[in-house]
Amino acid sequence: MAMEKHEAIVIGGGPVGMKALSLLEKSGVDAILLEASSSLGGQLESLYPAKTVDDVKGYPPMKGHDLFLALLSEINKAHVRRNTKVTGIGRQENGTFAVETTQGLYEASTLFLATGLGFCRPRTMGLEDEQGTKNIFYSLSDPRLLEGKKVIVFGGGDSALDWSRELSAIADVTLVHRRNEFRGDGQKIEGFPIKLYLSYVPAKLEKRGNFCTGIHIQSVIDKTDIFLDCDAILVNFGLIPESLPLPYEKASAGFGYLSDEHSMAEPNVYILGDLSYKEGKRKRMEPGFEEAERAISSYLLNR
Repeated sequence: MAMEKHEAIVIGGGPVGMKALSLLEKSGVDAILLEASSSLGGQLESLYPAKTVDDVKGYPPMKGHDLFLALLSEINKAHVRRNTKVTGIGRQENGTFAVETTQGLYEASTLFLATGLGFCRPRTMGLEDEQGTKNIFYSLSDPRLLEGKKVIVFGGGDSALDWSRELSAIADVTLVHRRNEFRGDGQKIEGFPIKLYLSYVPAKLEKRGNFCTGIHIQSVIDKTDIFLDCDAILVNFGLIPESLPLPYEKASAGFGYLSDEHSMAEPNVYILGDLSYKEGKRKRMEPGFEEAERAISSYLLNR
């Protein structure tokens, strides 16, 4: 089978991978992007197209789908290979990489890995009868579905805070988090009409048929039970990633792979975005974009 050869290959077509391809193209590097699914955009497009993104340097605040379109306009679509899942990576005797995929073989001297969390499923509340409940959401494509409704948001990261703030303009929002402090930037919701229950966890659903009518939450401090009635629940407990078959050193403290200050895992292999583990790094696009910029600057300097 013939091997398609390029100077660099970006693996992963989420926002960080798209940004990396854009930067490589602007620098005159012969690069392509391999994406396992039929579409680009990753979680930005599949989970958060209607959520406002306001913390990515170089882009004004906009909906996730509009940011996706902005990133898409920056790349040459002829350099994208969709439906191309990577099944193996190996270094050849001449120092280049052979990338095995479902669509054939590719060769490059440098790899930029931006597969994010890979294929994953949402983390549930773990409650009895949770599965199949029609008004429990783990992602939200159109917030107008919840207009005028009583909505309970679970989570303490940036996604939960962003959705609580955004939905508070059209819905009656209650935010529940298992800790006394948020993992995300709590200042985002200051001044917004959001009811807070901190140090509480979901305990038991009340249902009528396939619909949830309310939920019991329990204090992690003294086990106090509070019942909250609702029209919908939005769960933001993150995603459970599948293990990615990459031949690099994994982080022992969390998901992802280790790399140096230039995001290099080994010579000519750069790891970007959520796939790259750095202690204290926020799970946002902006750090991934910064990693792409540093990695590509380092690559060009030593090219």
